[in-house]
Amino acid sequence: MKNALFAIPVLLILFSGCLHLTTDEDCESITKEEVLQQTAWGESLVNTDESVVTKARVSCWNNAALAHAAKSNPVNATNACNQILLLAEDPGNPGSTLEREHVFCISSIAKRLRLPHICEEIGEGYEFEKNRCITSSTYEEPLCVLTSFSLLSLAFALFFRKKQD
Repeated sequence: MKNALFAIPVLLILFSGCLHLTTDEDCESITKEEVLQQTAWGESLVNTDESVVTKARVSCWNNAALAHAAKSNPVNATNACNQILLLAEDPGNPGSTLEREHVFCISSIAKRLRLPHICEEIGEGYEFEKNRCITSSTYEEPLCVLTSFSLLSLAFALFFRKKQD
């Protein structure tokens, strides 16, 4: 028993550095050279389309939003998703694709946090996605808890009744 009590804190200390959640600073510091270096796979990329860098930034902001949602911080999660829309201010970026990525980001954090009011961030023209977001993020109390409690109570009642006979 002593060894088990000693092993648990040691394992927590060992694995505490293994989980790295993406932060806003990670996404703000992404440079084109860094993205090209990570996507080159040993090849020299000289004339690469800006879309590769945009995809990396969108992915980073989406991961940062999910990290904030995992920490139960809806304001920062929503702000991280909104950073995806700010990437569309560049004239070379396709606005509709980035708006769709924003919708997916909002939907994923709303579902993770189970807060349907976050879905209101989804803009005009995406009514279907907004309704799906609200539906998937609405938390309903599962019926199986009540059913299993009822069955367990019935089993106890029958068990004690037989003992009395």
